[in-house]
Amino acid sequence: MGKGSFGCLMAIGVAIIVVLSMAVIGQEISNREAEEIASKPLYESTEYVQTLAEDMIKERLKDPDSYQFVEMNEMLSSSEGERIFVVTYRAKNSFGGYNISQATFTCDKDNLHIVSIE
Repeated sequence: MGKGSFGCLMAIGVAIIVVLSMAVIGQEISNREAEEIASKPLYESTEYVQTLAEDMIKERLKDPDSYQFVEMNEMLSSSEGERIFVVTYRAKNSFGGYNISQATFTCDKDNLHIVSIE
């Protein structure tokens, strides 16, 4: 094995160590982010609320793959520690055309509930 081959193998080894180190650091950051999200009330993570709402809406659609998110608005509730979210979305109707609809959810510290779908 020549000097050039040894240098090449050494560079590949260092690259592998760097990639593995970055993967471990990335996993630690992901775990920290997950812990932060879990420690907050559910309604403070609007991205998570949006994902849960999407799943709940899709369960009730005739064609779940046709779901298209439009927007989500947050409103204060009259109940302490609760928020109301209104999700506007598009989805296929029974005739194959698209309708714009809204779903209203209540959200407390731990749970998201559908109030209505129009």
